[in-house]
Amino acid sequence: MSLLVVLATLLLVTVATACGDDSMPAVPTPTIAVVEKSPTPSPTPLVEEVSGPSPIEVVSTGPPVSASTDVVTEEDLLNTSHPLEGLTAPEFTGLESWISSDPVTLASLQGKIILIDFWTYSCINCIRTLPFILEWQEKYEPLGLRIIGVHTPEFDFEKDAENVSAAVERFGIDYPVALDNDRKTWDAFGVTAWPAKYLIDAEGIIRYAEVGEGGYVAMEQTIRHWLGQAGIDISSVPFEPEDYHLDPEIDRAGRVGDRELARTREIYAGYRKNLPFHRFPPPDPWVLYEQFYEGLDTDVSFEDVPEHENQHLYIQGLWHVGPESLTHARPTEDFEDYLAIKYNAKTVNAVLGHGGGAPYRVRITIDGIALSPDAADTDVRFDDMGNSYLHVDESRMYRLIRTNEYEQHELQLSSNSDRFELFTFTFGAYENLEDN
Repeated sequence: MSLLVVLATLLLVTVATACGDDSMPAVPTPTIAVVEKSPTPSPTPLVEEVSGPSPIEVVSTGPPVSASTDVVTEEDLLNTSHPLEGLTAPEFTGLESWISSDPVTLASLQGKIILIDFWTYSCINCIRTLPFILEWQEKYEPLGLRIIGVHTPEFDFEKDAENVSAAVERFGIDYPVALDNDRKTWDAFGVTAWPAKYLIDAEGIIRYAEVGEGGYVAMEQTIRHWLGQAGIDISSVPFEPEDYHLDPEIDRAGRVGDRELARTREIYAGYRKNLPFHRFPPPDPWVLYEQFYEGLDTDVSFEDVPEHENQHLYIQGLWHVGPESLTHARPTEDFEDYLAIKYNAKTVNAVLGHGGGAPYRVRITIDGIALSPDAADTDVRFDDMGNSYLHVDESRMYRLIRTNEYEQHELQLSSNSDRFELFTFTFGAYENLEDN
């Protein structure tokens, strides 16, 4: 695979584009949407028979996996496709500081097998990957594997060392984590998306790189291979293919070409991510309102539209259009301003900002009414009236919705606070709910 093809593929993974009709629809004449409330939520399971690849499938750059055993051969391990494999790993550079460790250099780890994980703490793809990395640490660190986390922020609030330190503690990470706030080490390794994992052998050569979620089977087998090549006896950790965690599978209902039925891509609220696709579609930007692009870095009044489409963000009220986020631009009394999406998924998360001061509350409705306790994920609370809401006291990813089935719903977030800030929505649609 050529470097150009690899980079083009990685770009598609990063922006999570969808196939199908990518022409940019005209924005309907703004009107206030009327939401009819029903006595109970009416989930719409999507169970259409499908075939073909998912329109936003995560692409692995690692070795192929045997269809019969889900295990790669030794030949596969030595015949991978990432352009940096076989090259000497660049040294860490331009790092802000370290968490849980004194500064570390690759030179000081010469002779060890090293796994570098590029991540950022509000990224759901990174969060889903962490349990596998922690398991590898437990199993192979006693044999000589060293894991280094390089935290490279996507949003400005992720540059704050206290925020990262709190996330490291929350996720149970005890290996060294470096803060790469200026993306110097990210650039040195040619990283293009989160998460990205690089395995370095005892001679300091990059032997395997994996971009995005998945590839866990191949990565663990590759770790074992290069530990063995370094003369380390790995027999104390038995290798049985059936013991491996299989890579998560996307629910078949989300693997469709119709963008209205396909699983929803990550939705960005700020103009920095939207502008390129507004200027040069396809794909369409996440925000379709023309006044959004005419009011950069200002407060803009929006009106919702009657019909929502999957893959887009809809806005009601006065909002500040920022480079990374939308911020509610006035205090209100009755949650009249909101952000809305139509989505297809099993799980929904939102990255919300908290710029300091007192916490604020964000009301959540699904199909016009409060979440049921069965559909609420871990960050959702309920008041005495049964209303579902988030208590936002720090800038991070909040878990909103978790349903057993792949379903289609209308979701609204609203707050009376003028500090309510949305960066992204992210979605899960794996076959097994625990993987989402």
